Amino acid sequence: MLVSGFSFASPGKVLGDELEDQLKQLEAEIKAINNEKQQLQSIINSHQYKIEGYSDQISQIHGEVLVFQKEIDTLALEIRELEINIALLDKKIKETEDEIAEIIENVTDMEKESKARIEDNYIKFRLTSDGSVSETNIFATEDINAYFKDTVYIDLIQEDTNKILLNLADLKDELELKRQELAQKLKEVNKEKEAIEVKQNDLELKRDEIDRKKAAYYERINAEQREINNTQQAIAVFSKEEAEKIGQAEAIRQQIFNSYNPVTQGEWVTAGRPIGNQGCTGLCTGPHLHFMVASNGQWQDPCGYLKPGGPIGGCGWGNALDWPIGGTVYYTSGFGNRCFSWNGQSYCDFHAAIDLAGSPSDTVIFAAHDGYAYKGVDSYGANYVIICQNTNCNEGLKTGYWHLSKF
Repeated sequence: MLVSGFSFASPGKVLGDELEDQLKQLEAEIKAINNEKQQLQSIINSHQYKIEGYSDQISQIHGEVLVFQKEIDTLALEIRELEINIALLDKKIKETEDEIAEIIENVTDMEKESKARIEDNYIKFRLTSDGSVSETNIFATEDINAYFKDTVYIDLIQEDTNKILLNLADLKDELELKRQELAQKLKEVNKEKEAIEVKQNDLELKRDEIDRKKAAYYERINAEQREINNTQQAIAVFSKEEAEKIGQAEAIRQQIFNSYNPVTQGEWVTAGRPIGNQGCTGLCTGPHLHFMVASNGQWQDPCGYLKPGGPIGGCGWGNALDWPIGGTVYYTSGFGNRCFSWNGQSYCDFHAAIDLAGSPSDTVIFAAHDGYAYKGVDSYGANYVIICQNTNCNEGLKTGYWHLSKF
């Protein structure tokens, strides 16, 4: 069973107490900053929620505008169709009126022609060969048969003319009736067009009203977005301050680790013994092992102490330490100066460890060497194990295993 408690020996204990106090102060300040950031983030979430609501309204309004526009387009086509019908009716009415005028003219001409024929035949009948007017008594004529022939001929002409006149009169009536029907239909079509134009105007007014509503929602969205931008700027200030304090806390942890020298002897473990499982306890962005190495109290690059042939190519050119993790492993952060992103901002610091992410997420973590093992939980809630090669942890090798889920 690993020992969970530890204390610092004098004079290292005095230094440890001072560093612990500084660390607690920094952690309290970081916590306060986080609280303020969370409050600001809540404000952003509230504005974002409103923006989403306005966006939904705009989407709905946009759909209504499209529907109205389709209706307007349909009405415009109907109006165009009616205009074409009106033009065709106007043309038919004009053609019918021309036909009626032509018939009237033909009837008049035929009446004149018929009258002229009758008068001409009558005159020819009454005149004698010497040009004098004959007696009215038809039996006085020299050729009674010729008279009757002429009379029958005249009657035939008159009858034929009368038939033509009657047909023309009937046709004229038909055309007049057709003209009246076309005129009535034209009147109805014009009335229908006027009704459609009124509806079209109403739809355009509704569309304009919706466009004004949409513009108002966009203005609200812009106002909310301005508030979000202002709040994000405030968060950026806090994030920078937080990153700086996290850097200070990291430096203090390094000093504490370097001065770690517990009075009570820990549990002896041998290299390769399971000491816990990979996790994401404390301050971390995902399951991984934060692996540290110190030699005689000085930080070292773990890759220079790990044996070759490990799961990570390019790391492992020493012979002092076994690999603390196996299987599929990803090398996520190296030892030394590094830059990272925190809350959307980029920062740089000194990383006194290497970060290894194994698969699965709870993969087993092993002791990298023989030594005395101690376990603890830092102020962020991260579970860790420290293994010291000697009872005096500031002499010889010392390794640290951070963010364990089980230990």
